[in-house]
Amino acid sequence: QVVGLYDELTFERIPRGIRLHSTGEAIRPAGGNLVLRAARALVRRTGVTDGVRMELTKRIPVGAGMGGGSSDAAATLVGLNRLWKLRLDRQELARIGETLGSDVPFFLSGPMALVAGRGERVFPLEEKQDRWYVLINPGFQISTRWAYQKIPKTHPQRVRKRLERIPEYVRLQNWLTKIQGASKIARSRYLRDSAPHIFPYNGLESICISRHPVIQEMKHHLMQEKAILSLMTGSGPTVFGLFASRGRAVQAARKISLEQPMWRVWTAKGLRRLPFDR
Repeated sequence: QVVGLYDELTFERIPRGIRLHSTGEAIRPAGGNLVLRAARALVRRTGVTDGVRMELTKRIPVGAGMGGGSSDAAATLVGLNRLWKLRLDRQELARIGETLGSDVPFFLSGPMALVAGRGERVFPLEEKQDRWYVLINPGFQISTRWAYQKIPKTHPQRVRKRLERIPEYVRLQNWLTKIQGASKIARSRYLRDSAPHIFPYNGLESICISRHPVIQEMKHHLMQEKAILSLMTGSGPTVFGLFASRGRAVQAARKISLEQPMWRVWTAKGLRRLPFDR
């Protein structure tokens, strides 16, 4: 699910060369930066000889499990496709995106989707209601490579059952509407009796919590503030809480920020269209 926490990219045509200037959050060195890699991949694919000067304002933390670099790469492909008038369709851009990172195709097909394979199989889903999120980041990074290397070679039986029921979860994607207004007891009963095998989970969460217990603490704070659910996002360490309304999300974010001033806390809306779909 794409949410309304943004980096910002601007593109200016120049006679030749690819240049990038960044402000805000620190970015990876030039060799690993996905914005530069996306621009160079597009040049290799099309043979375009025009240059570009890019300005990146970075707000999404690096190494936070939030897909910031992948979304920047997707935006770069879309932006340069327009600037250079290449006329590549979104599917072709996604094929280029696959070579850059597993999350890039999603950011060209969202804003809400089921993703399978290595990330190249994206099945868009329709969101019919506004959802609000509180995001908490503790201020350190977790290596995605490290997290995936720690996954057990054989999934426990309960995990296999969850994976087998993914199609059912997609059909019941609006199940949260049934419990948003319910009491805590009624909500727990519904989840136990009707949806225990499709309840959202993150298979990397327990791996990361074993090294960084603060992730569990952040989840606890969100649930105390009446989040409908709370999970680690991606390979962490950022945690999100889902709230029924903007007012509840803002109130929760304000309280957590006061109680834990060392954490970074955002309120973000779940988007119904990609930011660059204009």
